[in-house]
Amino acid sequence: MRLKLSTLLILLVGIVMTSSAQSWTCSEITENIKTFNDVKTGNKKWAEKLKSIFPLNKDNEIELVYVLKCSDSISRPELIALAEGWLKTVFTNATEQIQVSNDDKLICVGELGQVAFDQKFIGATIIRAPLEIMILYKDDRIRLSLLTRNFRMAHANIGQLESGNINIGSCFPFNKDSKHKEAYSIAYINTLSKLLNLSHGCLQYFNKHTTDTSEELPEW
Repeated sequence: MRLKLSTLLILLVGIVMTSSAQSWTCSEITENIKTFNDVKTGNKKWAEKLKSIFPLNKDNEIELVYVLKCSDSISRPELIALAEGWLKTVFTNATEQIQVSNDDKLICVGELGQVAFDQKFIGATIIRAPLEIMILYKDDRIRLSLLTRNFRMAHANIGQLESGNINIGSCFPFNKDSKHKEAYSIAYINTLSKLLNLSHGCLQYFNKHTTDTSEELPEW
C-alpha cells in the first residue's frame, strides 16, 4: 500500500504537492524509557522496581499503551498506510501476521522471540514471549497497544524437563514464591525493553514517513 500524505499547500500551476510539516508526539514513551533505565540494578531488584512502574494488566499480561498524536489533520487511509508500513519493519511477513485490518483498528500477532536464557550448573531455562500489537485509529491520532500475554518456558536439568505457557502473574517478581526467579526477572526486563523499543520505533517511523513523502496531483 503506497503512502498518501497530507500537505499544507497545493500549487495550482503545477502537479507537485509539497510535503507537510506534520509531526507525531508521545511524551510518555520517552519518559517511560528514561524511567526504565534510571532504576537499573541487579536483575531481581530491577524487576521488583519495574513491577510497580509497569504493572500487569487485569489479565496478568504485560501491556504498554500509548496515544500518538499528529500535529495536523491526517486522513484515515493515511493512518492505515503508516501503521501497515511500520508493521513491515517489525515482522518479516507483516501481512501474514495481520488478524484484523479495517478503518477502525489493526491487530497483528507475532513473536518477541527469546527474552531470557539462564544457565545454571545443573540445568538451563529458556523463556520466549509472544507479541500482539493493536492500533486504534482516530482522525489525528492512534492508540498503540503492545501486549505479551504469557511466557513460554522450557527448563531442563538432569532427568527433568519442564515446559509450557506460563501465566506472567505467577512468575517472579509478581509471585515471590516463584521458581526460576533469575530467569523470570530477565524475561520481564527484556520483554519490557523490547516493547518500549517497539513503541519508540513506531513513533520514529510515523515521523519519518509522514514528512518525507510527496504525491503528484493531476493538473486542473
